[in-house]
Order: sequence, then structure tokens, then C-alpha cells
Amino acid sequence: RTQNDLVYDLLLGDKKIYDGKTMFDRSRGNVLDTGTDITLEAVAKMIYKIGIQKDEAGNQLAIVPDIFIVPFGLGTKVKQLLTTDTFYSAEGTIKNPYYNSAFEVIEDVTMNARIKDGSEYPWFMGVKGEIIEVDYLNGQEQGTLRRSERPGTLGFVWDFFHDFNASVIHPQAVCKNPGVKLTLG
Repeated sequence: RTQNDLVYDLLLGDKKIYDGKTMFDRSRGNVLDTGTDITLEAVAKMIYKIGIQKDEAGNQLAIVPDIFIVPFGLGTKVKQLLTTDTFYSAEGTIKNPYYNSAFEVIEDVTMNARIKDGSEYPWFMGVKGEIIEVDYLNGQEQGTLRRSERPGTLGFVWDFFHDFNASVIHPQAVCKNPGVKLTLG
């Protein structure tokens, strides 16, 4: 849970990262101006925003998102969007360009716990493995459990330690939709 907390602190928080800006500073162009529900139009805008990102030298990155990161309760909407082949609108039947796309959906209740009641629930699109990384001291991904005995005391003393931290890799590899208030009934 602590690792999740660190990751979502970066994703949802307003902490400054390595370049002195927040991850979703408006100057980056990786956040929608207005929050929306999960729709074809919103997904298209977010794909476009990620696709036109440039690196620090001004070179076009040409990256394509492959994951959705959503609060618990919105994964079903994303999966419905990805598995529906057509949509009906006032203009008639529309073919779904994202039908059976290879997007991964990450739905995590940690996001819900970090969002205040009555607030909008943001959701994200990004490039897997390029947004945030969790680093481990000396590459040790598992915690260490140590047992020791103290002279003159019955029983054991247990110590557990695990050294890790989370950091942003590429803020250009993710787009934030400020979202809407979540109503699940």
C-alpha cells in the first residue's frame, strides 16, 4: 500500500518534480482543460495530447498511449468503451475506432481514497512503463524480515524493512482528464 500511495501522490498530487513544475502543469499540454466522463471524444483528445508531446529539446516524441489509469468504479466504463464496436448518436451509427484496442485498464481503489468526497474523479491515459517508476535500494524488490533474540528476554524481536521510492520518468507520457463526480448509485 505504501508503494501505491507514493505513486498516486505523484499522479494526483501537486508536488513539483525534477524540472521544478508539477506533473500536470498546464504548460506541458498533458491535461484537458475541462473534465469529462469516459467518452470517445475525451479519449481522442487525450490520445492527441500525448501524441503531440515533445521532449526537452523540442523533438517530436511520437508516443501512443496503451493504458488507462482510473479510480475504482470507472474500469467498467473503459472496458465497455473498448469492447463496443458501434455507438449510436444523433448523427446515426458510429464505428468505434478503439474497438478491441490493446489498452490495459488499471483500476485502483487507492485513487478513490485520495480523492475528497464530492470532488471530481480524475482519470488518465498513458504509456505503460514510461510515467512513474518505483526504485528499490540495491535492486531488492522484496522487503527484508529479520529475527533476533535479546539475551535475558523470552521470545524474538522481528524487524522488517524495505527501501524504495517512486519518481516521475516522463510527464509527457501521460494525460490527465480532470474527470467528473463519480456516481455509481
